[in-house]
Amino acid sequence: MKNVTKIIVLLLLAVCVIVMFQSSNTPYQKQDLRPTLQKYITLDENSLPSMNFDYGGALVTSSQPYDFIEFFIRKAGHISEYFILTSLLLLSLQFTRLKLIARVLLSFVIALAFACTDEYHQSFIKGRTGHLIDVFSFDLLGIVLSIIIYTSAYYRFEKRYK
Repeated sequence: MKNVTKIIVLLLLAVCVIVMFQSSNTPYQKQDLRPTLQKYITLDENSLPSMNFDYGGALVTSSQPYDFIEFFIRKAGHISEYFILTSLLLLSLQFTRLKLIARVLLSFVIALAFACTDEYHQSFIKGRTGHLIDVFSFDLLGIVLSIIIYTSAYYRFEKRYK
């Protein structure tokens, strides 16, 4: 059963990396969520509470509600995909003889390196940009959340069965 679990985790990890690469390789125009949002939600420049901030050299403003909502959906996607990637890395390393700290550090380094190379890769895709701010904010948040949950579960499980 352990070998089957290992194979499943490794397959899920491979699928995750492939899906992330494919998503990163897709031009923005094919991923634009605004037309779908406009189809189902009617908003104008006063629909949302007033909020403006600079992100990666661009103004994110609630006066452009569809852009504003899409921004947060996309950033939630960053958090989710790096949470999943890191979780799968941690699970796959469980089948090694590495100690917990080594598994955590290795997963952290691999996920962060993937995030950096992914942003660099995006800079070559039409309509996409590569922003390190994505890596060191939302991607990193997903990585850290995964590590916190994994280590908490590990210590709870270890404590319960000792």
